Amino acid sequence: MFTKHLPKKYTPVILVALALLALLVAAIIAGLDSKLDFLWSEEKHQSNSLVTIQHDDIPTRFETNNPYSYYLLPEESDNKDIALAAVSKYGPALETASERLRNDIGVVTAAVKQNGGAIRYASETLRDNYALAAIATYNSQAYQYFSERLKSDRSLALTAAANDCNVLRYLPLLFRDDKEIVRTALEHCDNGFVFCSASDRLKNDFELAMLAVLEPNMSLQCVSDELKNNKEVVLAAVKKQGENFEYASDELKSDKEFVSQIVKICGWCVLYTGQVFSNDKDIFLAAVKQSGWALQYASEALRDDIEVVYPAIKQEHQVLQFASPRLQKEFINKYEY
Repeated sequence: MFTKHLPKKYTPVILVALALLALLVAAIIAGLDSKLDFLWSEEKHQSNSLVTIQHDDIPTRFETNNPYSYYLLPEESDNKDIALAAVSKYGPALETASERLRNDIGVVTAAVKQNGGAIRYASETLRDNYALAAIATYNSQAYQYFSERLKSDRSLALTAAANDCNVLRYLPLLFRDDKEIVRTALEHCDNGFVFCSASDRLKNDFELAMLAVLEPNMSLQCVSDELKNNKEVVLAAVKKQGENFEYASDELKSDKEFVSQIVKICGWCVLYTGQVFSNDKDIFLAAVKQSGWALQYASEALRDDIEVVYPAIKQEHQVLQFASPRLQKEFINKYEY
């Protein structure tokens, strides 16, 4: 040690100085550590502040339920975070996104998942994307905005028919004449009226017609004239919805035996036979027993016939108004109606 070269009387002084120097160095190091800790915590705070700022950038108007509030302002149109937030709430807001974001698979997918019809605002490239189109098929209107290549894709048409039967109206004739596609639509549907979009050839298909008439919305009007004259098809249709009888053939509406079957299912359907059976007591006896309201379509003679009027009123008291003035008075006085 270098102290051996110094006089012994200086040795204690030097040792004290060295000790003080060591303490000073330790204090400096500790101060630097504290300063570093402070800087690190400050950096973390700033980093967290940036995340918060990004979150705060999402417009508060997106918290409302007004669809128009999700449309992007010009200064927001190229901001991916804001665009994602908007289209996730309301897909059609994609219309107001920048061209760059309308070609962004993430933004467009979010929009299409929210509303399949939003694919109309996607770039031409993404409207030719099969996976994206398959998602969009849950909205029947989306099909019309697919690329021409995808519109001609049978597997996509089949998927679309299963996801939303109303797509039939947008399919090319080739697929509207495809029995499997039309059957798939009818099997996944609660709207028989879509059968009106099938090809003329398939509208004359007995199997498909039977599927259609078992759905609501007066689907008998969609089948071929030949099947409108088919007793099995018409009977099934009327059982599902009485209004279907309006679209039966005139031949069946004039067939007494068949009309007798119909009015036992739907009494007021005698309306659709016009004047053919208006004075037919047998038809109206059956009709008013099923629905008293059928009385209003009977001839004056039958509305003055107690044998017809009584069961009608028994079935529905309010139809007394359709009885003849004579019987109205009699019922009021005699039967304390």
